[in-house]
Amino acid sequence: MSGWTDTERLNFIEEHNLELVPAYIGGYICRPLDEIEGKIYAIESTIRQAIDAAMDVEERG
Repeated sequence: MSGWTDTERLNFIEEHNLELVPAYIGGYICRPLDEIEGKIYAIESTIRQAIDAAMDVEERG
């Protein structure tokens, strides 16, 4: 699990204009609002995990 704080998560969401949507398989998807059919970072079981996955992807570059 990532070591992100809730403040870092909220800043990331705001900075990247992200939305979190329920996934049909019982998880959450974190994706850019302006790329609805574009990047989907992860399908995770919790909102925090979905955000963390997106943040981890960006950090790895």
